[in-house]
Amino acid sequence: MALLTLPLAACGGDDGGGARTATAGGKPVTIAHKFGRTTVPANPKRVVSVGFGEQDAVLALGIVPLGGRDWYGERPFGSFAWERDRWRGTTPVVVGDTAEVDYERIAALRPDLIVGVTSAMDGSTYRKLSQIAPTVAQPASFKDSESPPWQEVTRIVGRALGRPAQAEKLVAEVEQRFARARERRPEMARLTGVNMAPSGPGTFDHYHARDSRGRFFTELGFRVPAALAKRPDWTPISSERLELFDVDVLFVESDAAGERRLRREKLYPALDVVQRGRVIYLPTGRGDRSGEAIAYGSVLSLPYAIDRVMAQLDRVLD
Repeated sequence: MALLTLPLAACGGDDGGGARTATAGGKPVTIAHKFGRTTVPANPKRVVSVGFGEQDAVLALGIVPLGGRDWYGERPFGSFAWERDRWRGTTPVVVGDTAEVDYERIAALRPDLIVGVTSAMDGSTYRKLSQIAPTVAQPASFKDSESPPWQEVTRIVGRALGRPAQAEKLVAEVEQRFARARERRPEMARLTGVNMAPSGPGTFDHYHARDSRGRFFTELGFRVPAALAKRPDWTPISSERLELFDVDVLFVESDAAGERRLRREKLYPALDVVQRGRVIYLPTGRGDRSGEAIAYGSVLSLPYAIDRVMAQLDRVLD
């Protein structure tokens, strides 16, 4: 994707982390992030999202982004069930993929705010985006390999858009949805449960609690077994160690090809969790797309995911 050299946006401050001021409801506030602080004009309307799914937070707060990042192969972009109606019939511009963003395409949209709270952008990307418009990057308190919690993403975006009270209300509503789910199935607090995905021939990923795909299940109340909790993040697990996934409830987030690979593994049918019928498949690229809803881990997608996962849990736990 093309790079672009532009003069600094007329927002004040430097482009690499100097002091910048954001505004909420017309009053200046300060939004700190990994590269410093950013100045945002009051009540921005022309918003571009370069994070991995945080356009949902912008949509939930009542603003239709001009563009977003197509990191999950959504076809067409903006068509997931939990967000479709929020676009209000507009066709969002794709401004990036999993690997990079398109600076020229972003600049052509003339944004007054770029949000990248879940982008894990580097300093070079931040400087280039800041030349186009005020840019809010990821919080400094998280590693780039970690997903900031959906609560923090929603609150940061809410502050940047001048709608912090609305953001707090959205967070409270989704937290109540999780609480009601835990109350309906209190046994989840006594059960181990993990989300895994076939990542390649003979290898599998375990989504840890610092990733949205693992955090979802700990928010439902499931415990992560010690043998998995102490493993370094993103360390592939070989098919010879499939017993690590022999938990009370196993969640498998996968497309059809990955699910077929898993089912062909010699040790998989022998797992107690399989024999007890306590495996829940979370489809990606097919079916109800609950796998993508969990991966997005947003204030819009999480209620959708809770409803579908709880229906599956009713089936395997009753």
